[in-house]
Amino acid sequence: MPLGIALVIKLIPAEVWQECLKQADEEMAIDSPYKKTAAAIIIIIWLLVAAVLARLIMGWLS
Repeated sequence: MPLGIALVIKLIPAEVWQECLKQADEEMAIDSPYKKTAAAIIIIIWLLVAAVLARLIMGWLS
């Protein structure tokens, strides 16, 4: 997967890549409370998934 991503990045023209980086930087500079809320929700989901998987694994091992 990482090799595929690296290949795609190499195939993108330099001007287009630089414009995308600039646009991404501008978007990241905008401080929005929704970003923090979304990040918190995603972290909670990952923690719940990890807890469920841990419980399943512990059940199988016992």
